[in-house]
Amino acid sequence: PNPSFQTPPSTHGPHMASPRGHVARCSCARRCAAPPTRRRPRSAMPVADGRRPMLLVGMTSLPSRLRGACAALKSIAAQTKIPDRLILSLPRCSIREGRAYEIPRELQELTSEHPWMQVHWLEEDFGPGTKLLGVIDWFQKYLGDPVNGDMLMLLDDDHAYLPHAIDDLWHKQSSLGTEYVSSYFAYFFRGVMVPQGADIVAVQPKDRLWMAQLQSFHRHFVAEHPAAFLVDDLWAAIFYFATGKEVRSFRDSVLRRGVETIYTKTSNASVEALMDLEGAARRDRAMLACFDHLLQRLLAVPPGSPSLECIGGAPSALRLRRLAAEVALAERRMAELHAESASAERAPRAAAELAKLRHLYLMQGEVG
Repeated sequence: PNPSFQTPPSTHGPHMASPRGHVARCSCARRCAAPPTRRRPRSAMPVADGRRPMLLVGMTSLPSRLRGACAALKSIAAQTKIPDRLILSLPRCSIREGRAYEIPRELQELTSEHPWMQVHWLEEDFGPGTKLLGVIDWFQKYLGDPVNGDMLMLLDDDHAYLPHAIDDLWHKQSSLGTEYVSSYFAYFFRGVMVPQGADIVAVQPKDRLWMAQLQSFHRHFVAEHPAAFLVDDLWAAIFYFATGKEVRSFRDSVLRRGVETIYTKTSNASVEALMDLEGAARRDRAMLACFDHLLQRLLAVPPGSPSLECIGGAPSALRLRRLAAEVALAERRMAELHAESASAERAPRAAAELAKLRHLYLMQGEVG
């Protein structure tokens, strides 16, 4: 029997943070309470003592996208470097869709064919961030302390990745070490470099404390905020920034291969896509709301507070104050440029600079 579908008994109940900003009871609570359970033999679990470094790939999905996620999973099975584990983290109930997960036959067959692919059930829905928080939860439960060379990679469920994608990024990240985060594409937003999960994010956990800090950061500052629920790349990037990790983008290595992206989109790209959300959940609005919420909350933490220690204490506080000053300066400059654009003489130059700043700090418009 395939051990991938083991699910822990419920301890927290079906109350979870709603993306609308309140705590909601999942409408599928009764069905969520008892997914199919099969016990994993102890011998199937990794041995933490004296083990070799491991590459873990984290992914998550929605109930409506699980069948379509098989295309992404098959592309991982076709990689020139196969990960030691692919952890498909799923909450017991999807907040966005308001229903339980049912594992489709295609996914069951795929995990049976590739036992290193495992479904990991979680009590809570963390939105797209479930792929990061889920793989960390799995790591803590089954591996314990990181060893030198351990690596996590985060991928999306609506992309088929080119065969060399994991291998190339593994070598690049391995050469950088634990003080860096890498991706095939990262972008600047309000003073922070944001590595994009769609283009694979690679990070090496320095120690058990780092993983606990990330979980604490999410619990104290991210959880239950409706915009943060949707933009996991951003809240993770703010955590990386606060804890002093430098983000490296390897976009140039993709372009040298004569392609624009390290993936091709699958049919899942048109199913419940985050990019298609409107209103307050529209991507640029959610990004801005999440950033401002997190920065405001982080700056308000008193010195010496335990919640500040989860991001590195005083050095992190200094980084965040400098970030706030940079953002304030950019916003003042945008206001000045908006006024200057009324002058016929200054309008062309002011408009060009304003467009660039609005793109970098507000995610509005494109810059040629």
